[in-house]
Amino acid sequence: MFERRTTVQVKQHEIEGQRVPALFDEQKYRYLAAVRMSATGRYLVRAAAEFKDGKTGEDRQLLACEEFDRETLDLRARPEPLADISRCSGGTVFAPQGNDPKAMKTALGGSRLARVEYRRTPLWDTWVWLTAMVGLLSVEWVVRRLRGLA
Repeated sequence: MFERRTTVQVKQHEIEGQRVPALFDEQKYRYLAAVRMSATGRYLVRAAAEFKDGKTGEDRQLLACEEFDRETLDLRARPEPLADISRCSGGTVFAPQGNDPKAMKTALGGSRLARVEYRRTPLWDTWVWLTAMVGLLSVEWVVRRLRGLA
């Protein structure tokens, strides 16, 4: 019992927008409609179907449309530029499948772990810095005292 007529209607802020017919795709076994939004915002999409026996059915969905930028439009990896970067930097390209374990071991075998050491040298441990700080604070206190600020 297929529908005789199926339409998709788009509204934004209670203003009726486009009305598009939905066509039945026999391979995917569903109705498809090409809907384009003119601006960002919230839209109410209503699909209505009229059955052969005269009954109707409908469904409503809220659709939020946002702007996109060209950088995040296509996030798929492009192997050619990645291979070029690898060649220029002296690296090796490995595919997700079909890699030779010996080649991976060779590529990763020569690397060493980076070791980072932090040396902590407090200023209070050297008499020169401690004397300079105490001296400057004393001079500041004497100057303030002489001017009547302390």
